[in-house]
Amino acid sequence: MKRSRNRADATPRRSKAKIALAVLGVAVLIYGLTAYVLLPRAWTHYEHQKGLAGLTMVTHTSQGIPGDPINVGLVGTRKDVLCVMHAAGWYPADPITFRSSVEIVGSVVLRRPYDDAPVIDL
Repeated sequence: MKRSRNRADATPRRSKAKIALAVLGVAVLIYGLTAYVLLPRAWTHYEHQKGLAGLTMVTHTSQGIPGDPINVGLVGTRKDVLCVMHAAGWYPADPITFRSSVEIVGSVVLRRPYDDAPVIDL
C-alpha cells in the first residue's frame, strides 16, 4: 500500500528548492554582468613608457578578436632577431600540422617532452 503524502510536507521542500534556484540564478547573473560588462568597461591600460603608448599591446586573431597581452617586444629586423635568437640557442617551433599534432598527443600520453612543439600564432 502506498503512503500518501501530506501537501504540507511537500511545500517546504519546494520552496527551499525555489529559493536555492533563485539564488543560483542571481549569482550567475551577477557574475555574468561583472565579468562581461562591468570589468571590460572599467579596464584601461596606461603605458608608462611613452614610446609604447601608441603601439598594440594585445594580440589579435585573424578575425580581429583580441587575444593575449604582449609580454615581450623585440626591436630589430626579422633577420637580426632570428640571428640573435639562434646565437642564444633558441629556434622556431614546429608548424601546426597533422604530424606535429600526433606528436603532441604522443608526448602527452607517453609523458615525454616535445621541445619543438607548436605554439598558437596569435
